[in-house]
Amino acid sequence: MKIGFDGRFAQNELTGVGKYIKNLIEGIARQGFKCIVFYSQKPEYPIIGKNIKNRVIRGNKYLWEQILLPKALKQEKIDIYHALGNVGIPLFCPIPSVLTVHDLIPLLQKNYFEKSKISLLSKKLYYWRSKTSLQKAQKIITDTKWTKKIIVKLFKIQSSKITVIYLDSSLPKKLDNKAHLQFNLKKENYIINNGGIDRRKNLANLITAFALAQTKMPQLKLVITGQNQSFLPILKKEIQRKKLTKKVIFTGFLKEEALWELLKNALCLCYLSEIEGFGLPIIEAFRTNTPVITSNIPVLREIGGSACLFVDQNQPQAISQAIIKLAQTPKLQKELTARGKKRARIFSWKKTIKETIKIYNKVLEKE
Repeated sequence: MKIGFDGRFAQNELTGVGKYIKNLIEGIARQGFKCIVFYSQKPEYPIIGKNIKNRVIRGNKYLWEQILLPKALKQEKIDIYHALGNVGIPLFCPIPSVLTVHDLIPLLQKNYFEKSKISLLSKKLYYWRSKTSLQKAQKIITDTKWTKKIIVKLFKIQSSKITVIYLDSSLPKKLDNKAHLQFNLKKENYIINNGGIDRRKNLANLITAFALAQTKMPQLKLVITGQNQSFLPILKKEIQRKKLTKKVIFTGFLKEEALWELLKNALCLCYLSEIEGFGLPIIEAFRTNTPVITSNIPVLREIGGSACLFVDQNQPQAISQAIIKLAQTPKLQKELTARGKKRARIFSWKKTIKETIKIYNKVLEKE
């Protein structure tokens, strides 16, 4: 079987969807399947290995999806095409296709397209791309039951067409043992947010909550990973206003070895997103035996189970109290760590890859 993959969300820094794409393709290639990864530009971190071929097709997203990709799928004699980033199935796709929908955040979050030149048009085009991809795909994969429920509700897609396959996150073989020293951090003397910098990540409320916690725990620091050139200056101004410049550390993008080391040595992960499709940082915290404080929203409850301390993400006072309680209660830390370790067992890349290959086989059986 020769499988074509949409690699566009793995072209730059590998964040959540990029990590999924990389791990999935590498895992499927190890099972002996021929994998062709299609990009729209030269990738910074190409997915390489036995049975993996990369192909760059240059063009804007509409031309790429609707005209150039179908031609390339024929040229490469692909048996099945897998779009991995919510949209991307051509209207006239020449072969069977599978679509992974991680989330419908652009359609659910208010003002998501406010920075677009014509925001209403951008939203309608995204809706059209979503609807077309969902209708044209033979099978749909989602990361969570919550996302599946939203797809059925918004687009009237048959539930039987959608399969929920959880993701995973795996520790690097080796960690950067000096990462915390690089940022002048003491072990278990800081909280971390490694979910990325974006408006929906609710970092303003996290910073306010941290400022409140500081009054009781002045030794505590806050570490925020990731990069966002437009949003970061706004956060830094707020930190200056609260006189926390020396207490809040922005690391920028980190190599996996450093990121996991910082997470491992943190007092806790504080992950307060307003909306998510999965919540990969929670699994990463489970893998490093790091307690988790997170938003009390359905999708993160689905992923976290009973292994997290859930708070109202819009109440800085409640968040602050949770941080202080966790810091001052070693018994609670141990309980959450033990629950997280147990909870992590339901997530497995091996299972993700196995279930995805089952989907491919089902699609081809119907052809």
